[in-house]
Amino acid sequence: MINAVQGYLDGQITQQAIAHDHNYAETAAKYSISYQQARNYTVKYEAGGVEALRDRRGRVKPMDELSEL
Repeated sequence: MINAVQGYLDGQITQQAIAHDHNYAETAAKYSISYQQARNYTVKYEAGGVEALRDRRGRVKPMDELSEL
């Protein structure tokens, strides 16, 4: 079994769900994640591809967006 995080990043989890007619329960069991995670990953993937799966928390602002204290 592949690592769930790596599968998430590669889009393998979403491709599994899509290939099996959006069977989120089967996908969740295969990758040891919750049904809801499998569904959320797939919805994001369908909306924006692999790029939509990237974690954008902690984004660094460009210099022109920074404010002075």
